[in-house]
Amino acid sequence: MNLGIGLGITNYQGVPTVPLDPDQVIADLFDAGGGTFYEGAWYDPSDLTTLYQDAAGTTPVTGTGQPVGLMLDKSKGLTLGSELVTNGTFDTAADWTLGTGWSIGSGIATKSPGTGSNLQQTYSFVVGKWYKLTFDVLRRDNGAMQIQIGGGTALSVTGFVSWSTGTHSVYFTPNSGNNLLRFIAGSTFDADIDNVSLKELPGNHATQSTSTARPTLQVTGTTPATLGSELVTNGTFDANVSGWTVAGSATVTWDSDDGGAALVDITGPGGGIVDDQVIPVTAGKTYKVTARIRAGTYTNVLAWSMAGSTITFTPSASYTEITRYITASSSDLSFAITRGAGLTGSFYVSNITVKEVLTWADPKYYLDFDGVDDRMVASFASVVNRPADIAIAWNRDVTASGYIYNGATSNGRLFLSTLNNPPRAIQIGNYDATTGAAGNWEDSATSGVVDAVVTARFTTTSPYRALRINGSAASVIFNAGASGGNSWDGITLGSSYTFGAYSNVNIYGYVGVNRNLTAGEIDDVEAYLAAKSGVTL
Repeated sequence: MNLGIGLGITNYQGVPTVPLDPDQVIADLFDAGGGTFYEGAWYDPSDLTTLYQDAAGTTPVTGTGQPVGLMLDKSKGLTLGSELVTNGTFDTAADWTLGTGWSIGSGIATKSPGTGSNLQQTYSFVVGKWYKLTFDVLRRDNGAMQIQIGGGTALSVTGFVSWSTGTHSVYFTPNSGNNLLRFIAGSTFDADIDNVSLKELPGNHATQSTSTARPTLQVTGTTPATLGSELVTNGTFDANVSGWTVAGSATVTWDSDDGGAALVDITGPGGGIVDDQVIPVTAGKTYKVTARIRAGTYTNVLAWSMAGSTITFTPSASYTEITRYITASSSDLSFAITRGAGLTGSFYVSNITVKEVLTWADPKYYLDFDGVDDRMVASFASVVNRPADIAIAWNRDVTASGYIYNGATSNGRLFLSTLNNPPRAIQIGNYDATTGAAGNWEDSATSGVVDAVVTARFTTTSPYRALRINGSAASVIFNAGASGGNSWDGITLGSSYTFGAYSNVNIYGYVGVNRNLTAGEIDDVEAYLAAKSGVTL
């Protein structure tokens, strides 16, 4: 018997149910025992403690609508290694090299203004590994400071920053030959720092250094917990239709129906907007939009459009409330009801509301990739080979094309794809030349898949590959002809490393592990990602 995530375990004596911890279930997939881990990655956009707005991790993500420049990999537990700094509390001046203007005393390092200079210490960094630096700014009266990893080709972790008082964190992976940690103070920098700590942070963490290419964190759900104030002017039509603009061949008058309604009378040829109001909103925020509509003499299809999102419906003899959740892409939303060309008649509309969704009762967090250039990239410390299992949960724009995920280097390419329109769910390229299984392969039964939890398997024995979509095995079409290797040492989310295609996609979670999972473990991964994304298995 397989126990899915969220299920409980109860014995025959009636002991209370003990719920399984979904995160622990996923963490156990990577635990190889003895303090070692299977290679791979685990990204969880719903865990805001793993998200930062910049690639160096100096600014945490605290809410939706913010860019994501660093996403920490949870596969190795986010457990820090041993302390690498000697005398990080500045008990003496020993172990530090002080530039002009730097001094150490009373357990703090002080920089006086006058000239730019360095405070530094030497380490043996390992290329490909990640490190977390923390330090306290006890006082800053003026100026700015930069963090740099030096020696060889110096790595500028940050530009010059006017660090505020408090504790700060910086994440980085060194270049070849880096062996110095430098605090580079500007000439006017006047501050005290203390409690410098530097530790390895195992994991294959994903970054995006280009600010315009970063996805944003968003949240959706099915049940709002709290809503903001009403944004529509005169949506209840208490005594008139003021606040609304009429266009096209229509007249709009007030009617007492439904306690106050707009009576829309359509005459003449042509379609077009018949009822309109521009609603002030904030880009990236989600809004609940509702309206009550019933037929007068008009019984043909109407279309309610807002921010490029359209609902088509046929008004009935009684009022029908129509609800839509819309994420704004600009600073205003135009509410409009349109009808087909050449059709005449009348209908009633009442109680139009637009309110921001402040919180969801069932929040589903995701990274929103714009389909233009957004992507997150991770370079693995060691190569991933067969066998391997990966799983990802996504939602995409039905009109979009592009790649969701791929291997990030020329050692091999692995794609989850939205190519073709309607697209296939997955495409794997150049994976297994040694067995003659090189080339691309796709699922043949997932044309038009929009929301999906996909699990892909690679083995060392025939059939070498398998695919599951939303909990069910999928048939695979194999297209031979490509060549390549059977390993990869990095991943890109949101785009294709090889072909340069980007995907307008929402990614709710990713789990990839360098071993083949048991049937029960696959069930657990799929249940975990389904809960994150709202997909029904």
